[in-house]
Amino acid sequence: MESLLISKYMSRVAAVGAAGALGAVALVGIAPTADAASATPLKTTYGCTILGTPYDFPVTIKMDVPATGKAKKPISAKPFKMVVTIPEEQADLLRDVLMASEVSGTAYDAKYSVGSTKVNLGTLKIAKTAVPDSGPINLPVSAPKGTSFTIKKKGTYVVNAPKSFTFAPKNQDNQDLIPGGPVTCAASGPTKTGTVKVK
Repeated sequence: MESLLISKYMSRVAAVGAAGALGAVALVGIAPTADAASATPLKTTYGCTILGTPYDFPVTIKMDVPATGKAKKPISAKPFKMVVTIPEEQADLLRDVLMASEVSGTAYDAKYSVGSTKVNLGTLKIAKTAVPDSGPINLPVSAPKGTSFTIKKKGTYVVNAPKSFTFAPKNQDNQDLIPGGPVTCAASGPTKTGTVKVK
């Protein structure tokens, strides 16, 4: 059964074209404050390999990391919130081929960086979302809590969005929504979202 679904999935992907099996994905964080390090959304691309085939898709990222902090003191950032948008053409694959009526799941292995300091976002939850009869699918994703990091020396440090993350959506039966299981998506475009000045 799984091999049949994969075969049907790949046939439909070929028909849609190499724009991406998952299509354009928007990752949107909480609205940043005026003094956040990343007040301007980052538009970039991430590459994912699905069933052995690589795809690039656009990503928009917002991060709420303070623009300033004190050396050797914890600097706190608010919890990440993301909205993953699967465009209509690719959403049709989920509806018509994989027979998905509901999407949930997780995203994980995501770390942003401040200078050389890596900050783990933990396991992000994909909220249970009904698949609409038509149109794109918007998947709300959120972190369980905020993050914090400590910088030992004074200076200005570049904040970078995650270099990669693993996306693991599930269907209404708690089965992997993507044939072949979760996929790792790596940044193939710019990742700089701002800077933090440590005093």
